[in-house]
Amino acid sequence: MIRGWKHFTAAGIAAFVLLGSMSGCSLKSAGGYYNDAMSYYEEKNYTLAAQNFELAIERNPERAEFYIDYGLMLIETGDYEEALATFDKAILDKDIKMVLENNKRAYRGRGIAYFYMLEYEMALEEFDKALEIEELSSLDLDILSYKGSVCEKLGLFREAVSAYDEILRNVDGSADIYMARAYAY
Repeated sequence: MIRGWKHFTAAGIAAFVLLGSMSGCSLKSAGGYYNDAMSYYEEKNYTLAAQNFELAIERNPERAEFYIDYGLMLIETGDYEEALATFDKAILDKDIKMVLENNKRAYRGRGIAYFYMLEYEMALEEFDKALEIEELSSLDLDILSYKGSVCEKLGLFREAVSAYDEILRNVDGSADIYMARAYAY
């Protein structure tokens, strides 16, 4: 009887998988779609990346990193408005470390989208929101670099110099940052 049970279970699972694939249903998890999306994103196959991000989000709409990485991909494709809307879905009003880290990444993404939309005042607001969050400080230098560029575009040269000085206090200087600071001076 046990032998028959194993056979029945294996046959049942095979039938379930076969029926699921024929009906268009997939057994792939949200994480599986997300991993595929990231692979396609790295390959710059944005069409397949977008499809997989959307499937990952459909399977698990609670994962902020799905929205954030999808938003970053949308920036690369020039779909800035959609990127902004996507980042909005990742931002939560909770004082939890993981949420704060995701919020910082989302505000950074929003700032980048506004930067490329040439809406520098909005970009500056988003970068400042991101810098106010203490978590994920490893992003601060990147955000400060964008902030310095935005301040230059707005004619806020003292603020640009301040951003570049902060970068130079924390890393061995790169020629690009020294040059940007010299320009701001």
